[in-house]
Amino acid sequence: MITDFVLELDGGAAFAPASFVQDDRRAAMEAYFRRRDQLSQKRTLFKGGAGVQGSNIEVIRDALIADMRRRAGGKFEKAGVLCLFGSSNGAAVALAMAVQLQRELTINYLCLADLPMFASGRNPPIPGIGNVKCSDPVVITTARSIISSRTVSAEGDRPSVILDADIDAKVKENVFQHNGNSIKAHTFSPGWFWTSDMKNDEVHGRINNAGWRNLEALNLTLGDIGFFQRRGDVFHQKLDDFAASEIFEKRFPAELAKI
Repeated sequence: MITDFVLELDGGAAFAPASFVQDDRRAAMEAYFRRRDQLSQKRTLFKGGAGVQGSNIEVIRDALIADMRRRAGGKFEKAGVLCLFGSSNGAAVALAMAVQLQRELTINYLCLADLPMFASGRNPPIPGIGNVKCSDPVVITTARSIISSRTVSAEGDRPSVILDADIDAKVKENVFQHNGNSIKAHTFSPGWFWTSDMKNDEVHGRINNAGWRNLEALNLTLGDIGFFQRRGDVFHQKLDDFAASEIFEKRFPAELAKI
């Protein structure tokens, strides 16, 4: 039996086993099932999602893959297709899973939303991917008067990272928003670094490995913000919701159908 998977990982929700639906024949999935019927193969599809909040990426990754392998009858087939989405910490888990699964499944679509990047690197690092230490900002100091100046990041500059491993996926999209990012000077050394008001100074930006399509969401607005909310958190949630509903959910049926 060839087993295909569509999996969405929410980094803002508590870690729990994935909830899967088998052979979900929604309207948008018609092309996949039509193609499957044409091939006359013994094939099944599991579509599901999981919360993956937590710093121990390896444990989360292994639990999800073990569950998927069980549903595939104990063994994946390379002809099986995977479409994978991860938002926030889910993007980190998705990368760790993709590195592990690319030898056993065909990854047709990998989509990330606001992969957390850090000026000093992530500790512990993402297994197989690295510590996602981002670039330093390019800054411009513009003199405004004799006694003062203004320091800003260069126009179009964004945090960026090079992952330790390339991933064999037919389509790789990295969706991010620059809103919420800011720059700060080092206290005891020269230079500047990217930061934000989010936990652990998380920032978002580009992936510079070959084959990645970076999509910056430019029209997200802050809107109402609660008394205890931080700007970065609000922009982050808006981007994650947008990427899940307007990008991944609309594209994966077509990519899944390329079996």
